[in-house]
Amino acid sequence: MGCIFAELMTRAPLFPGGSDIDQLSRVFSLRGTPTDESWPAVSKLPDYIQFKEVAPVPLPTRFPAASPAALRLLGDLLSLDPEQRPSADEALAHAFFDQAPPAASPAELVPRARPPAAQQRGEKRPNPDAR
Repeated sequence: MGCIFAELMTRAPLFPGGSDIDQLSRVFSLRGTPTDESWPAVSKLPDYIQFKEVAPVPLPTRFPAASPAALRLLGDLLSLDPEQRPSADEALAHAFFDQAPPAASPAELVPRARPPAAQQRGEKRPNPDAR
């Protein structure tokens, strides 16, 4: 969820790795190399590889337009230790979602695109401006 949240903010892939090792390197370049202190027993995982030690980058450096609440949620969601990451329900209960502006109501959202089958049948798209 953290990668998707970050990608919604930047409109670009967060960790566009070309291989599994490249992907991990990109994750660690932002979040820092995991240690047994930051992720208990990480070194005991199957196929554990010790990467060059890298300090985490402060999230405001990479996401300067994000609010403090957005940065806290993003930091939680991008935690390397899966036990420290919030569940979907916990993430939705985060203070970030209580900030202004409020979420749009369904009536305020953009109309859905017609499915291709409807287009092939020649059905006309409803005009949302016609009232």
